[in-house]
Amino acid sequence: MRRKDLKLALDSGRDLGADMGVTEAAHRLYDRARKQGLGDKVFFATLRALEEAAGVGAPPPRRG
Repeated sequence: MRRKDLKLALDSGRDLGADMGVTEAAHRLYDRARKQGLGDKVFFATLRALEEAAGVGAPPPRRG
């Protein structure tokens, strides 16, 4: 899902009175990534925003 898709899901959920806590958190993460200039990157760029918010970094993938 992309940020715009999450917005649509949030709007629909709110119209139905559904709890959208996880979707709201994902939307905030996408907003954070966009504000960091990662908006044009692939989905995994949101990991950078999450790492920065947590003050940690994920280890690089192991090869072979």
